[in-house]
Amino acid sequence: CLYTASDGLRIIEQTGIDNIREKSLSMTETIIDQSKQRGFSICSPLKKDIRGGAVSINLPEAFKIKQALDHKKILVDFRKGSNKKEDVIRIGPHFYNQKEEINHLFKKIDEIYSSGEYKKFSEKIEHVT
Repeated sequence: CLYTASDGLRIIEQTGIDNIREKSLSMTETIIDQSKQRGFSICSPLKKDIRGGAVSINLPEAFKIKQALDHKKILVDFRKGSNKKEDVIRIGPHFYNQKEEINHLFKKIDEIYSSGEYKKFSEKIEHVT
């Protein structure tokens, strides 16, 4: 197990933790900007110094949108709101992802809404996503 992890550790060492953090902040900022442009509410810290590497956003029909994205092989997480909190999708880019992939994600979300494709998916949650 340690042997297989060594390549990942070497990549992190070569890239540098500070560079990975800066890339993460840039990527999450792009997600926040794209979400705000569409009127989606952000359920993650907006301040860079306390934000982690993922952004949770509330959008209408969040679970159906997640399923439509899965169908397109675009992976995001879904979190069911509790105690009157909103359902969210959680987008967690890694340092090897590119901004073009985030733009692609939001383009596909726009297409899913405009085509009504999300309507063919169930609201019933049968498993943890």
